[in-house]
Amino acid sequence: MQLEQHCAPCKGTGKIGKESCPACQGKGTVLTEEEGKKVLNYLRNSIRASEH
Repeated sequence: MQLEQHCAPCKGTGKIGKESCPACQGKGTVLTEEEGKKVLNYLRNSIRASEH
């Protein structure tokens, strides 16, 4: 399962020129669409379950 991939706009560097990349907030990686959503939903549901 691949959760992250290189950010395309900054080519994985986290910067565009001297500024942080707005697409990945300077991380150089972004969540993959499908797998990232699965993990995020799992975490949200786990937090909600632990609140009750």
